[in-house]
Amino acid sequence: MVERGNPLGVTGYDELAGYPVGTEIAGFADNLLREVNAEQVAGGFASMQIQSFNTFAEAFAALAAGQVRGVFGPDATAAWYAEQGAFDVGAAGLNPGLPSAFGFDGASGEVLSEAVAQVLRDMVADGTYHDMLGAYGATPIELWDDYTGDIAVYYTPPS
Repeated sequence: MVERGNPLGVTGYDELAGYPVGTEIAGFADNLLREVNAEQVAGGFASMQIQSFNTFAEAFAALAAGQVRGVFGPDATAAWYAEQGAFDVGAAGLNPGLPSAFGFDGASGEVLSEAVAQVLRDMVADGTYHDMLGAYGATPIELWDDYTGDIAVYYTPPS
């Protein structure tokens, strides 16, 4: 996400070199942004001034206040904010297949996780999943590098 009108002409990571960029702290987006930044710096680009916030909402507030020039986060979130008219999508689809997860705990955690996975499988089969992702420009699971052809469930009960 970038400021309205995309004044930096952002189409990828390169245009954000040397600028303050926001993201949500300690998550996948934060880690990936730091990896991309390290690669860019090694390639001779100026370092992004990465500012991590407790939530994406705080990162977007910083963008609205002019404290950062872009926010690195999920494509679907960016599309929703763009629909609201506050910001523009500078670049999308840069990292298809970013992992997503649901977390369930307690005695019903395993049963609930399997039920949610089955609903997602059904949504893929009937097209609902693709309709929803397409509405927000999100990458469908079939294009993820790690997709094996089924919705995976990883359940590790507490010891």
